[in-house]
Amino acid sequence: MIAPPPTAITESKKRSSRSKARMLREIRSYIAEFEDDSEEVKEEAEKLIDALEKRKKVCKKETAATPRTMVGRVMKRNPTPKNTKAQVQEEPVDEDEFQTPRKVCPAAGSGEGMIEYALTQSRALSALKAAEVRKICDQEGVVYVVKDQAVADIVRCLRDLAVKIISLSVKDEAVRSLVIERFRLVRLKGRAVGSIIHNYREVLTQRRDQCTCSPFHLERHQGHVRVRLDDVPGVHRFVQNSRNVTAGRTLTGYQLMEWVVKSIPKAWRKQVLSITQEEISCCFAPAEPRVSALTELEVVWEIQHLEGLVLVPLDRNPGATLVICPVLYFHAFRMAFCWNPGFLRMKEREDQILSVARDAYKNAGLQVTGTWRTCGKLGRAYVIPKDKDHARWRSISPSWSEPSRTTDARLVKALRYMLLCLPACSHFGLRATDFMKQAMTKAVTKLEKAGDTVIGRSFDIKDMFAKLPHDDIITSVVWLVHKMMGRGLVAVKVFGIPMGKHLSPSIANLLCAKAEFDFLSLLGNDRRMISGVRMVDDVSVLVVFDSLDRCSYKRVADIVESFERCYPSSLKLVRKDGGFNAWDFLGSRVVMEPCPPVVHIFPKTKNQ
Repeated sequence: MIAPPPTAITESKKRSSRSKARMLREIRSYIAEFEDDSEEVKEEAEKLIDALEKRKKVCKKETAATPRTMVGRVMKRNPTPKNTKAQVQEEPVDEDEFQTPRKVCPAAGSGEGMIEYALTQSRALSALKAAEVRKICDQEGVVYVVKDQAVADIVRCLRDLAVKIISLSVKDEAVRSLVIERFRLVRLKGRAVGSIIHNYREVLTQRRDQCTCSPFHLERHQGHVRVRLDDVPGVHRFVQNSRNVTAGRTLTGYQLMEWVVKSIPKAWRKQVLSITQEEISCCFAPAEPRVSALTELEVVWEIQHLEGLVLVPLDRNPGATLVICPVLYFHAFRMAFCWNPGFLRMKEREDQILSVARDAYKNAGLQVTGTWRTCGKLGRAYVIPKDKDHARWRSISPSWSEPSRTTDARLVKALRYMLLCLPACSHFGLRATDFMKQAMTKAVTKLEKAGDTVIGRSFDIKDMFAKLPHDDIITSVVWLVHKMMGRGLVAVKVFGIPMGKHLSPSIANLLCAKAEFDFLSLLGNDRRMISGVRMVDDVSVLVVFDSLDRCSYKRVADIVESFERCYPSSLKLVRKDGGFNAWDFLGSRVVMEPCPPVVHIFPKTKNQ
């Protein structure tokens, strides 16, 4: 509910009996003039009048002033019935701000309190002018009703135009009624800038890998253009952020008529010429003030001078765009997929590959887990550059359209549940980033029992998804299944798992958990000297030693060195802490005080 501006009344007034009687007369006259004579309307009206009459009698018996939800007045609550509680007074209302009236009925809900609230709102808003109501809507974030009414009128004109064409063209009354009943108008939202300017998918589909950057005088890398869109001169500021939403499409009367005709079957387009220009002009809204957002056509004009170059979003910075020559983009794509030994180049067509996969799917008995979607297809892979280093690229293999999507989603839940059932001390896996501080603090508390000095190391597992060995994946799944069966879980089926799908994160997490389990098992009693936290491909380990014992530090160094070799040989660990006891981890800054050991975590964003 939107409240009007408060009036300049500062004293609490009691409503007179004349105003209450006038309110009842208005309700009775409205009911008498109402056209609906149904019993339900009469019954609800009687309830409304009874509630008001009851509240009126109660107010007469009260000696204290009854609290009212009058707009802009200072309100006082009745004294509490208990003698142990003091009277509570509400804070005075700021007359310079808009206040929403408060509902004073009991918590369980009462008729008189709700009726008073609704009638007060209706009277207060009805007394305001259109400019004041529009101002309230702007401050409260509510769309002004006149705009909705205008949109409804335009939609009605569009529908009437299409219905007229159908009525003139279709002679059969039954068919005409069916078509008009099923006819729908769809109002499209404004497209984001990124969906208009990003053309990397189109470039990959058309295989335009020739150099087209010779006529451009822009920043270059290895002889070819590679520059952020922010640094390209002549580009509108609105286009530089690809998340901005455009102001929609601009249509002429001819284009509108063309779209209406396209939506009607060819056999029913005989009477299109009978549409007048006045009927078409009714479908357009009057000219409105210019908004700051650009239209879709204006966005296309802003990047028209960059035709021939590839515009691609940056990883972990979706608002930024990189302008790059097709030669550099295709080189990065081939390095990520075509020349990567982790992928096989197939010569068969897509339908043939899906046919073979469907047979293997049925032979494995996976129909029980989920059906094979016959409308599914293989995802179209692409690469996007990283925000901090444009020379590094992240490979993306979309899997939302694959035929086995339902099965993958269910298997992911099963793997994640089994991983959560493993003892937390047997691996470094973290359930969610929200538990990072709790896990790090618990690790420091545990390590304090084995020494007085704690140091930390941070690593990044490179090529986590692209170079996972298939044999190690199967071994890890079998190991996890045997662990669960040892705990009483039965009827778990083991099968080969393809990569590049919804299962990839869970499989990668499982593979690392298996490697960490084996590593901790080999340490024996020394496992009390190390602890860690890992989220997929980011891992931080903490080790403890005795500052007075030189052999203790050497033993810790050997443990860290053996940890760097615990993962499969195809995965490479890159150290990120720079030799200091402070590093960036999961969107936070981790600072480790060695002696006495205290860990500090400083989030880099407000939502963490």
